[in-house]
Amino acid sequence: YQRRVHGASLKEKIESERNKVSFENSEDKRGSSHNKFQRKTETSTLPTVNRKIGVVPKYLQQRKNEIILEKQISRSSENDTSSSCPPGTTFMTSEARAAAVAELVARKRDRQHTLNSLPVRYDTVSIRRRRNALESEIRDIETQLKRLSNRVVYVFR
Repeated sequence: YQRRVHGASLKEKIESERNKVSFENSEDKRGSSHNKFQRKTETSTLPTVNRKIGVVPKYLQQRKNEIILEKQISRSSENDTSSSCPPGTTFMTSEARAAAVAELVARKRDRQHTLNSLPVRYDTVSIRRRRNALESEIRDIETQLKRLSNRVVYVFR
């Protein structure tokens, strides 16, 4: 019995547990002195296999629909912000904003490299002027990056 059930599939194991035979003492025609084993089937407490293979569960379908609805709402809110632009401005799309951020990061990296390549040992007037110009340009780039980090960005026409 152990070998057969141990190597069987889950469905077969459940069926074998349901059909498990127990023996109880019962009285026979001979009287109460003679005990005979009688077969009785037991109901198993194991869960039944009621899965539909290849079918997406309802809770996953509902969650997927909720995510789609949230995306539609966020898109409609972006469209609403573009229609409510202040006069003389337009809404900057996320793609344009990403391109502008990438350009600013490259410019900042270039300016920092130029600033770091200035000589430290010599401190002439032209080097100080150049260093101050580079530092102010880096600060301007950082403020522009902060502005572009907002969720909604408006650009003058």
